Amino acid sequence: MAIAPAAAEAVGARLKLSNVDRKRLMAATAGPGEEGPLALAYRVGVSGAVDRLLIAGEDVSAIKDWTPPAFPFSGGALVERGLRKGPDVAAMLRRVETQWISEGFPGAERVAVIADGLVAEVSA
Repeated sequence: MAIAPAAAEAVGARLKLSNVDRKRLMAATAGPGEEGPLALAYRVGVSGAVDRLLIAGEDVSAIKDWTPPAFPFSGGALVERGLRKGPDVAAMLRRVETQWISEGFPGAERVAVIADGLVAEVSA
């Protein structure tokens, strides 16, 4: 059974948790998400993902000792591909990162191919 965020806040206040611990407790009540444990660990950090997965009764062995990779791409690389600086670059970078995560964190060469394909979509 999921814990409501309001209940988590009340528990944190009652236990007089620090603000950091209270935020961690609140974040843990958000549930495991649908992307899978590695994607969750990348997005919220390993400790936050472990919290969410344990509360949801899920296995944490895949992420317990995992170190999330650094995203091997930048907005500058998108500008080099023809996008104008600004909000379009930020939005495209999020799209590239989302696909990178969904493909299981492939290397820089695959990320460049992903970016080329997405930039070609908006340029067409």
